Amino acid sequence: MPTVVLRRTSACAGGRSVYTEAYVTVPVGCTCVPELQKDTASINSSIDKQGAKLLLGPSDEPGSP
Repeated sequence: MPTVVLRRTSACAGGRSVYTEAYVTVPVGCTCVPELQKDTASINSSIDKQGAKLLLGPSDEPGSP
């Protein structure tokens, strides 16, 4: 994919470096990864959602973010 980059030159203007535009080709690619099946009994599960519901009473509300 062509992309513009700025390259610093040896020239100075007002005490600042001067840059020129250069077009370079950057290789890109993608890989398809199948979606993982969600398992409620997974070891990576951060919270037991059913257990959390049991901790809340009927008048309790979840906290705000």
